[in-house]
Amino acid sequence: MKKAKLYTTIASIVCAAALSGCIINIEQPKDVSPIIESTIKLTDAITVEIAKEPPKEGYELYYTPFDDIDFYPGFAGSIALHTPELQLIEHDEEAVAPEAEPEPKTSVWGAVTPAGYGTSYGTISCSKIGLYSSLIWGDDQGLLDSRKGVCQYTGSYQVGCGGCHLLCAHNNGAFSLLQYVSIGDKFVVDTNYGRYVYQVDSAHAGTVTADGGTVVADDGTVLVNLADGMDRLYMYTCYPFGYYQSTPQRYVVRATLVS
Repeated sequence: MKKAKLYTTIASIVCAAALSGCIINIEQPKDVSPIIESTIKLTDAITVEIAKEPPKEGYELYYTPFDDIDFYPGFAGSIALHTPELQLIEHDEEAVAPEAEPEPKTSVWGAVTPAGYGTSYGTISCSKIGLYSSLIWGDDQGLLDSRKGVCQYTGSYQVGCGGCHLLCAHNNGAFSLLQYVSIGDKFVVDTNYGRYVYQVDSAHAGTVTADGGTVVADDGTVLVNLADGMDRLYMYTCYPFGYYQSTPQRYVVRATLVS
């Protein structure tokens, strides 16, 4: 199998992520000259010097936490490091890409178990934005402030019962991630009686009405309508993101059940 030549000449990588005490471990084939010191202790910021010569033919630099980053000649930049590990891995141009994860599908295997107030009755996740959180039945101020998960208004339907489901969390909690949502993203609610998959079809900022009954966009569009007869998640948080004072603005993401 033909090996591909990959020449990576990185002048330096600046790692600045408050990583005091972390260690970079280097693994490389014995027949390859060292590219970097075997261990480097990170302080709050450190420059990692890379050898000027490219790796041996058939190998490439692979940066574990961010495998979607392309290193190219002259690259220099800041990289947030979570599990710092830099290594050489064998590479060939005929390698088969890993299979994509199967699309999640709604699947019900039991009767809906009524949730107890203040308890978690499942989880809500969205892989595209990195959300994974408990889904809590109840949304009083104490539950919201506990930041133990995504809270649900009990005047809406429990997931699995059809109808609309009104979910909320603080914008410095689980729903801070709503700012990264795109149309078409999928949210998955897992319970002990079924899995329910919802696809995003709307994401807008708006203002709470004077009676507190809904949220309306600047163009007059009603962003929350619990009586629309659809099986939907209405997920909202305070807006703008990064503003933590009292505000009448909300960011609302709507996702509709898909098969």
